[in-house]
Amino acid sequence: MHRNWNEGQFHNIHIQFSFNAARTSASPFPCDVVFSGLHSGSLRFIKMCHNSFYLLFNSLHGSTGCFYILKAVIFDMDGTLLDSEGMSAVATDYGFRKILGRGITSEENAQLVGRPVKKVLSQWFPENGDVIYDTGREYYNANLSSIKVYPGVKELLKKLSEMKLEMAVVTSSHRSDAETLLTMFGIRKYFSFYIGQEDTLYQKPDPEPLNLALKKIGTPGGNVLYIGDQPYDIMAAHGANIPVLGALWGSGRRELLEQYHPLALLKKPEEVLQFAIEFDKHKKQ
Repeated sequence: MHRNWNEGQFHNIHIQFSFNAARTSASPFPCDVVFSGLHSGSLRFIKMCHNSFYLLFNSLHGSTGCFYILKAVIFDMDGTLLDSEGMSAVATDYGFRKILGRGITSEENAQLVGRPVKKVLSQWFPENGDVIYDTGREYYNANLSSIKVYPGVKELLKKLSEMKLEMAVVTSSHRSDAETLLTMFGIRKYFSFYIGQEDTLYQKPDPEPLNLALKKIGTPGGNVLYIGDQPYDIMAAHGANIPVLGALWGSGRRELLEQYHPLALLKKPEEVLQFAIEFDKHKKQ
């Protein structure tokens, strides 16, 4: 079946549906979809496929894409929801100085961002990695007041909650840290659950934590958005077949993230709403 659609800013869009009865239950799509004629970064809804509304994302690295039903949004925590990466770096540096007698190098710090620090330090320093970590943790816990929620995050979470979208957190930090910080900043109430480094054998960039989140939500990856600020976030999302948005309002850097081909790179938290607001409108019709 072929269909041409003209509405608003979109003209002469050619959409081809190829229904495939052999698709497995694991696939989020009832049909194969090919479209062309869209500008990069565009999104709109088209009513189709058994009268369901499908959210349209245009791939940033091509003129083809897929249709998704948005049901949930998953967030990374450090560097995405919370301005905490800086404190983590300072705390780890404190542990290095106390135990090793030297500060952490910029290269070492870069390799720790977005990863389970204790596990990595244990690999780097088998004899005293745990002591370095524990010393840094003491400093970190004593300075939690320096951590902040990024501007616009609370407003974003409130609006997504009002849209009845399920939300969750997948972090490489400890589950106890997620509980403490999300509660301290009054945003724990927005999340159905959170997954920390203790919950899976492997952490990002492995997709295991995100696959566990999908299992808890009960939906395929195509029905979810993931937002993160590091390459490991994007790599994990690709591995779990989840559309991923790169966050540039915190620790994320455009020149680095764009190499991993996220769906889009966003400068402000409120831009996430552009990928959800049309869904809310149509859902209420």
